Amino acid sequence: MKAMSRWVCLILALLMIIGIFVGCGSTSSDGKDQETKQGTGDKETTPEETETEESYLDNLPKTMDFNETEIRFLPVTTSHGNSVSMGDEATGDNVQAAIMDRNGALSERLNIIIELLPEAGYHEMPATVALAVSSGSDDYDVVIGYCSYDIGMAQNGYMINLSNLNYLDFSQSYWGSEYMKAMSYKGINFWATGDISLTYTSFSYAFLVNSKLWNDFYSDQNIYQIVRDKEWTIELLGDFAAGVTTDLNGDGTKDRDDLWGFAMQDGHFIMAMATACGVQYSQVNEDGDIEITLDSPETEDIYYVLHELFFDRENVTLMLPLNEYDDVSKDMFAQDRLMFWNMNMRDLQKEEIRSMTSDYMVIPMPMMDDVQDDYYNMLQDGVGIYGIPTTASHAKYDAIAATLEAMASMSAQSVLPAYYDYSLKFKYSRDEESGKMIDIIHDTIHADFAFIWGDNIGDITWFMYRNMNKSSKSLASAFKSNRSVWETELEALTEALDRFVDNGA
Repeated sequence: MKAMSRWVCLILALLMIIGIFVGCGSTSSDGKDQETKQGTGDKETTPEETETEESYLDNLPKTMDFNETEIRFLPVTTSHGNSVSMGDEATGDNVQAAIMDRNGALSERLNIIIELLPEAGYHEMPATVALAVSSGSDDYDVVIGYCSYDIGMAQNGYMINLSNLNYLDFSQSYWGSEYMKAMSYKGINFWATGDISLTYTSFSYAFLVNSKLWNDFYSDQNIYQIVRDKEWTIELLGDFAAGVTTDLNGDGTKDRDDLWGFAMQDGHFIMAMATACGVQYSQVNEDGDIEITLDSPETEDIYYVLHELFFDRENVTLMLPLNEYDDVSKDMFAQDRLMFWNMNMRDLQKEEIRSMTSDYMVIPMPMMDDVQDDYYNMLQDGVGIYGIPTTASHAKYDAIAATLEAMASMSAQSVLPAYYDYSLKFKYSRDEESGKMIDIIHDTIHADFAFIWGDNIGDITWFMYRNMNKSSKSLASAFKSNRSVWETELEALTEALDRFVDNGA
């Protein structure tokens, strides 16, 4: 979204929603109004007859014609039973209309036919693609995968190296540049993501703040200003939460029936909190090789601070089981019994949140401390990733690549504004400041190679979740028992990727 201002995107989205969305190409390259074109005689062409040229964010040739080439997309279902398709998990008529309009405009622009095939089941995509590759079946051109489970298909040689193709420009802002860089191996990308997938926004983690409770307890402080001043830290979260927790029913114990400042899931959100504090799973050394860096003093420090927040500080955190957190914490928040709700951005669309009587504020997850340079936002491991199987016809590579490039750029111009600027910032959130906070969350996505490829590196992605427990304040023994597995599997992964860099050449 950095290529367009947020307000321009909003205006475009609103125009689209009321049915009068038009292209941006009514001005010349220097920004001045185009002069009225002259006919063969003295007759001037009327404004209605003047042809305008669409303006796109990408650098694809202005005229491309793939002669109605069919581009077939194979999506996967998510753990929630929804399709990670070109529409992802978006809801709302305006978003679906934007997707349909984009697909129609894209098909006309490139003269291609888009076909969305029945999705592969959750956990079934690798087997589905493996069967197609082994049989040489050319049944689909693009795989839309669930990142953590499907990214490893590249290790098996099933996906082509996208860096070998024409027309794909991953330096463009509509591709998730930081995430793509982290996902790449020596500058090579077997998969792509970004604004082409709404999950790149909807799968972000964040905090909601119950405005009623905030005003009841901290009306003299501005949480937005605290975030802007980069003072929003784990310590401050604990301080605010401790001042709220109250035994509402007077039974002498504080549980899920009472008022809490903060609730925590014994699961995914631990990973998100660790990422927000700057946990680094790996880094690229001077030779371009990947090195595991998770077992570091910095990780130990972060673990200690989070352990104190979750388990040691009295009346700060209500810990909830993995399978109960979503419903219990959501209901507590909607009923004004939870001030800080650790959530996934798509939770803003839930009816209980949309219909709340109390207002709420959206803010990023807290930093480790005020020395940290910025906020870090983790994407849920199921973010949609786009790849091309080796069975796709070589003769269609240009058409497939151009379709993905155009789909990404046109999504940034029309689909994402409909979902992001209108649905998130002006429908599901309650004030303009929350919209600015969502900008921060969207623009600070943070990851590294080992985290993204973690299912293929000894399950390293889940390390913080599996080893965060009340009885231990150190990760030393867990590091020791996992280090050799991480290194062995990382070596096997990178050696495999080295073998397949010529896929698609």
